[in-house]
Amino acid sequence: MEVCNIMNRTAICTRPDATLREAAGWMQVFGLSSLPVCFHGRLVGMLSDDPMTHLASRWTTLLVSDAMKTSVCFCFEDQDAREVTEAMMEQGIDQLPVLDAELMYVGSVSFDALMSVLSPDIDGDPDLQQFPPGPKSWLWRRLSKIRL
Repeated sequence: MEVCNIMNRTAICTRPDATLREAAGWMQVFGLSSLPVCFHGRLVGMLSDDPMTHLASRWTTLLVSDAMKTSVCFCFEDQDAREVTEAMMEQGIDQLPVLDAELMYVGSVSFDALMSVLSPDIDGDPDLQQFPPGPKSWLWRRLSKIRL
């Protein structure tokens, strides 16, 4: 199954020239802990709430481009969902931006959405069962809940 069959096509993002206050407003409205940053529809970065909490006193003067990460993990809409799930587990990623063939931001896919679709296959797949517990134990908890 491809990511396009599971992803959320509501492409919520912000611009690099938006203020942190504007971005924080979007994050609060939509309940997001991270927000893709796009320029003319192309993904250029990711803004997470971690650095924003340290910059709260300067939200009105700082731009998103001042606080965003430019190294961003993403997937393609025609990518295999199992492959994306395994990569998210390895990296400890909760949510990924999804790009189309022209590298345009078209939505996002969450680990929970992928697991809810793929969970019937987990018990028989040793690749999805062999991730050791440790710093990513939240992944184990999610897998345990799905398998029950």
